[in-house]
Amino acid sequence: MDMKRIVLKITLLVSTMVFLTFLITGYFFSRAVEDHFHDYIKDSIKINDTMHSVKEGHIIFDLVEKDFFYEVYLEFIGIIITATFIALIASYFIILHEIEPLKRLREGAGEIAEGNLDYRINIKRNDVFGYLANSFNMMAESLQKGRMSRKRFFADAAHELKTPITVIKGNLEGMIDGIIPVNEENLTSLLEETEYLNNIIKDIKELALADSGEIALNKKKIDINKLIEASMAMLNMQIKAKDINITNDFQIEDREVFIDPERFNQVIYNLLMNAIKYTPQNGNINIKTERLLENNTESVKITIKDSGKGIPPDDLPYIFERFYRVDKSRDRKTGGLGLGLAIVRKIIELHGGTIRAESTPDKGSSFCIVIPYSMMNSEG
Repeated sequence: MDMKRIVLKITLLVSTMVFLTFLITGYFFSRAVEDHFHDYIKDSIKINDTMHSVKEGHIIFDLVEKDFFYEVYLEFIGIIITATFIALIASYFIILHEIEPLKRLREGAGEIAEGNLDYRINIKRNDVFGYLANSFNMMAESLQKGRMSRKRFFADAAHELKTPITVIKGNLEGMIDGIIPVNEENLTSLLEETEYLNNIIKDIKELALADSGEIALNKKKIDINKLIEASMAMLNMQIKAKDINITNDFQIEDREVFIDPERFNQVIYNLLMNAIKYTPQNGNINIKTERLLENNTESVKITIKDSGKGIPPDDLPYIFERFYRVDKSRDRKTGGLGLGLAIVRKIIELHGGTIRAESTPDKGSSFCIVIPYSMMNSEG
């Protein structure tokens, strides 16, 4: 519906209410004047004023007095009509001014629907319209970030997929043409590229399932300390290769938590693998489990801290974004796929928890997982 038609409808409604209010008020006010005048005449008769007569208890007014009341009624009607007309004009412009934000909101919704996510509404008010405008702008900003994230995701995914495919294709063509010898070394290289490609596809699938809510958690009562120790054992060779001193500080007493052991092992393994990767030779890694009570909510807190080179402050807010790498060189050995931490965060969120990272350059990083205990001990 056109905004002017809405304004006119509201104006007519307001003016009708004003008219009826004035009409009812005028009627009762005129009756009050008449009653007071009647009492005045009655009092005059009592003090020997013989200008008026009484018939059956009612005072008989002459023509002059009747004309007076007639003029009073006419003036009341005139006042009501004038006031209603003024209210009609004033309410139209007031409502037109007040409804302007709705017009901008409608235009903004149309712009967003057409794909213009840069559109913002500039309304500086502290009322409900200001709140709606602010909410609209926040929604538009969120949609814009989502679009940019999707574009970046597809661009990065295409880049990551293109590299191994190009290598595999080039090597196979070279082998077919007889340029590249078919031997164990070259076939092993192709197998590594295939494995790398497979890992990308698997990680992208994991994220897609998590985004759509299709990952079903198979929760069980698990000793969290033993699960962490099992993840450490899986990386024992990498730990020994760098002579890393890895210690644990298990403070949690009730060690059984209700989690998906496979998914949670994936989380711990990924975080430990990153810690080992960025911890220097003879460095230190510490894993701590403890109870946490915040806002009357009891949680399990897991902290993995390393003595690596740390994460630059400018990169820290983005490390959980998909395909984001602190190492911009895209070196597979140091940069990884850039999907691991994004998957870790999704798994933690599916468990009802949170994960955050803290880091000091040249002093190491720590990743802290917090999962409400009530979430871990409830089915579904």
